[in-house]
Amino acid sequence: MIIRLESRDYNSLIELLVNIPELETERGRRVILESAGLFDFTNRINFSGDTKTVVSQIVSYLCNHGRVNEAQTALELFLITIKNVTGYDQRAFIDKLLDKYKPRLKGLEISVTSFDASEVRTDYSNANPFVPLVGRVEDARHFFGRKREIQRVFEVLESGSSVALIGEEGIGKSSLLWAICQQAETLLQSPRQPIFLDLNEIGNESDFYIALCDRLDLRKSKGYELARSLRKHPKKVLLAIDNVAKFTWKGFTRQVRDQLRALAEGNDAPLRLILAASEPLDNLFNDSHDEVKTSPLAGICQEEQIKRWNETTMRVFITNRLAGTSVSFSEETITQLMQQSGGLPKRLMQLCYRAFAQYVGGGVS
Repeated sequence: MIIRLESRDYNSLIELLVNIPELETERGRRVILESAGLFDFTNRINFSGDTKTVVSQIVSYLCNHGRVNEAQTALELFLITIKNVTGYDQRAFIDKLLDKYKPRLKGLEISVTSFDASEVRTDYSNANPFVPLVGRVEDARHFFGRKREIQRVFEVLESGSSVALIGEEGIGKSSLLWAICQQAETLLQSPRQPIFLDLNEIGNESDFYIALCDRLDLRKSKGYELARSLRKHPKKVLLAIDNVAKFTWKGFTRQVRDQLRALAEGNDAPLRLILAASEPLDNLFNDSHDEVKTSPLAGICQEEQIKRWNETTMRVFITNRLAGTSVSFSEETITQLMQQSGGLPKRLMQLCYRAFAQYVGGGVS
């Protein structure tokens, strides 16, 4: 039996995809499919042409293919990867699609009428396991390591302090921040509702308050009204803010940081913060150096340095990802990958992805 994407869902999905910058170029389209582990499809789809035509072809092709394994379809893997390069509203729509069609996938296939592609059946035992290549890791099955850091963060939160994760680009702060939010409800002894905000998805200070209130089902407010609403809220809040450096950009004022500090102070504060930044907060917010001012976040955020992976961690990561495939990297390859990555998780993921693709494609004997 064939299940067809409803016309409205199909058209809305295409409209969403054509506005994603990563899908505007041939290379970007190929990388997205590879990031989803759909390596074989890159040899079967023509990536040249205008964006709408190509993304329509991709969606239709994936839909007609159906399953790639016992649990997932090609379209599902593609949509999960697309979520990493979209904003909040777009992710919400993709989640609705996944929820809507997932229960109907057992023993069935997805199809759309707009593309007459022959069915493709491929052995996906060697689908590239080194994904995602872009964005934070949101799938718990793909998150690796950082147990010590997670334990330390929850210890600090339980002590009544907020936390700032400090680390260089590519170190995995965003993925770690997301993982902490996912584990907060089970690991925090003093329960708080985790809220994740990525400032890259927020245009200005007004948008910030809209997003925060929206996640908490509150009427849009700030200042005293927001403080009062949070204190009356049935659950105290654990607010995780990614890319906090954007608070220094045009459209944001010091006032928003002042309010966050006020809401996060005290053992019984309605708000506890976890921030992710590439440099110490005192350096990032240089208005804290003013003689007549103190940093709005001084004294409430315990900074935790996120370090590069060591050799042992990198070896375990590679071994774990290769488990379940028929590919085995040589010691020479592993040593080269570790050296070239310098212990940066994102860089190691990208290098391993390319190495795996070479092995599967026959580039390595």
